[in-house]
Amino acid sequence: MILITNKQLKKILNSKKDFCFFNIDKDNKATKIVLTSDYNRYYNTMDKFRVISTIKKDSEFITI
Repeated sequence: MILITNKQLKKILNSKKDFCFFNIDKDNKATKIVLTSDYNRYYNTMDKFRVISTIKKDSEFITI
């Protein structure tokens, strides 16, 4: 489970981009979030990614 803030969640859910790349720290908190449609640019530089459409579908199950 990745921990994000309410502000970060709203930003993700309102995004028109395709991917959400993020770095996580040792406590599973998202430290940097990048919303983009350019998969190749961030794939090797960020820790993890999710497709935003899947996050939007699962948003009702996300706890903050």
